[in-house]
Amino acid sequence: MMPPMLMSIAVNASGCGRRGIRLWLPVILIWPLLAVLYIIIFPIAAIAELGLQSRGIKPFSILIALLQLISALRGMDVSVKSCKSKEKTFVKIRIL
Repeated sequence: MMPPMLMSIAVNASGCGRRGIRLWLPVILIWPLLAVLYIIIFPIAAIAELGLQSRGIKPFSILIALLQLISALRGMDVSVKSCKSKEKTFVKIRIL
């Protein structure tokens, strides 16, 4: 799985008498920050793994699940419709 690289946010305000806005946010710039955070959390999870192993709780599986969740966001579409503008899309978010 490949993590998301770009997020597109489009706000259509044409029904309100204003122009719409489209933003492209490079999500790839956040990945180095998350990698540093992941490296900081990893030793803490290793210590917790040793302490919680007898209880059946696995912190490493939680970290792996979090990474899989972030990677699964790629291709997600969110559309918000306005009831005033006859089912036109008001806000659309795409994660590419």
